[in-house]
Amino acid sequence: MNRVLLIFIILCSQACTHGDSDEAKVPNVIPTTDDMICERVPTAYVVGETISGPKSKCQASAKIQAIAYECGEASNTLHFTTESLKVNITKAKEKCDDFCADIDSSCEGVLNVPYTCGLVSPQTISLDVGKNVIHCPKHCKGQAFNYCSIYQGDFFSTDRSLFTAMKENCNCRKK
Repeated sequence: MNRVLLIFIILCSQACTHGDSDEAKVPNVIPTTDDMICERVPTAYVVGETISGPKSKCQASAKIQAIAYECGEASNTLHFTTESLKVNITKAKEKCDDFCADIDSSCEGVLNVPYTCGLVSPQTISLDVGKNVIHCPKHCKGQAFNYCSIYQGDFFSTDRSLFTAMKENCNCRKK
């Protein structure tokens, strides 16, 4: 148990040392006790893209990250994770379609759908993480940090450098 908590704390500490890139167009949110947002509704971002041929042939792919979190009850962690994954997938599909349509109007996106969250805050340590690492404010629904993202990246950053070694999950094709 302590080993899992230590690994989780290391991942959380990395979240506080990485800034977001301008390209990702995501606010650089490194929470403190005073300004921590109690929840982040599922939101999707393009964190990398490849165009490998003429745009009219829809030869492009992207990495789409979707993130959701809340400072809530530890008893709600499993439900939050399950529901957030569903909404993260929906948001990622929309972002994938938008990305491909921006390549060319004759393109559509196909998302490789994940079956689990890439990074998740396990129920067994969500309360410890919320209280001792993330510092969930007392005005939130609870003190447990419930989290789900598509890629295993960084809690609060969509810095593209974190995703360079990861495989694209969005592929464009002709409609």
